[in-house]
Amino acid sequence: MLNDCDLPLERALARLGEPLVTVISREQPRLALPDRWRLRTSSSIEDAADLATSDLVVIDAAQARREGIQPCREQTPAPIFVASEDSEGVARYLEAGADQCVGHSTTAAEWQARFEASVRAAASLESDSTTSEFSGSGLQVSLDKQQVRRGEELVDLTPREFAVLCSVLTAAPEAVSADRIAEHLWGVASAAARSRVRVYVARLRRKVEVDPTNPRVILTDGGSYRSGLRGGANHRRRTRVLIVGHDELRTERLRRELEGASIETFGTSRGDSRRCGPFDAVVAPADPVAIAKAKLVIGERGIPVVAVSERLGAARVIASLRAGASDVSPYPGRPGDLAARVQAAVRHVRAPGRTTASTLRTGALEIDLGQQRVASHGHEVAVSPTEYRLLSTLARRVDRVMSHEELLTAVWGPEYREETHYVRVYVRSLRAKLEDDPAEPRYVISEWGRGYRLAALPVEALKPAVPASESA
Repeated sequence: MLNDCDLPLERALARLGEPLVTVISREQPRLALPDRWRLRTSSSIEDAADLATSDLVVIDAAQARREGIQPCREQTPAPIFVASEDSEGVARYLEAGADQCVGHSTTAAEWQARFEASVRAAASLESDSTTSEFSGSGLQVSLDKQQVRRGEELVDLTPREFAVLCSVLTAAPEAVSADRIAEHLWGVASAAARSRVRVYVARLRRKVEVDPTNPRVILTDGGSYRSGLRGGANHRRRTRVLIVGHDELRTERLRRELEGASIETFGTSRGDSRRCGPFDAVVAPADPVAIAKAKLVIGERGIPVVAVSERLGAARVIASLRAGASDVSPYPGRPGDLAARVQAAVRHVRAPGRTTASTLRTGALEIDLGQQRVASHGHEVAVSPTEYRLLSTLARRVDRVMSHEELLTAVWGPEYREETHYVRVYVRSLRAKLEDDPAEPRYVISEWGRGYRLAALPVEALKPAVPASESA
């Protein structure tokens, strides 16, 4: 299959229209949630049943004040929304671990749009705000290259072993529970899954530790595991934000507000990020065209866009979220709210257990999302930037049908949603480059009247190269 593990977020992406939503509140506020959502309610986090299976958790603000958000976060990787009667306390809830704050009067359409934006942001690639290099005990680990070395020697790990190691490293400096690792790998936390985690940790220690009986790389912390290597969150720099699409006066005001919260900013009215260095989030106007331009600046990196506007009606919020914004904030708002929304959006895509694989494989096809390369049967395939964006968009929703409108919005921008012939032309071009027989495609499949999907096929072994003497 294309992905090595089935994440809870993949389940959520599969049923965006009918998510399983847990609402936690004693007062049971009247929320205009979409009719199609499957709801279950609880009067407290402690009494909530099986939060790990929820696609979304909604906590009333009063309940969040009583119990906090962290007890809920420890039980589920799903997005957590705080529902509040007013905008007071937004920063507090976001800083405590909520992914979004939503008003009690929010419409069903906006609830749906916010949920979809939150799930899609979490399913994107991680930003570059943390280093992917770890070292210690004579070991060097590169998450980008998916390599572990001891000196010049490459340590041979299976995909599952590397996934367990990644879970421990990316949680640093915190410990990660066996249940969280199991959720990451198999989508379920159970006694059997915890036992499998212990087996993989034991195998890892035999391979990466100098003395497996006295571990220095993967440390045991009660029922959890902690990294003993240097790197990752221990070396995280300040959050960096690119401000685009605003006039000079607004850009300067946004810069002052964000830098007052220890966020490093870059400002440009033209969206030119080439001189800005790496950044973790973009602040753009709450306008679909401006957001589409910001997404073009971002490219294939999973960097969130926080949209701001002085006039935030429900229609503008929904349009901005559907165009690709991770969150929408009123501006000017309460002091600290915008910075809190930016930090929450960045944290949401960084969170351990919420990332997808950086190299996707199906059949003989390999898509390296980190290096933006495509290979077939082990040989690199030259694709154009637009062809790559289309292919990688399908890859992130492997084996799930994407409509023409979804593809046009993701690849070209919302203003191209009616240009359905664009998709047909570029699909034909991709098939010519990737398929053994373009007339009988195996990878990019047409679903009549619905759209296209990238097929999930068993990974094929590379064909051995034919020696020149034999081919002559």
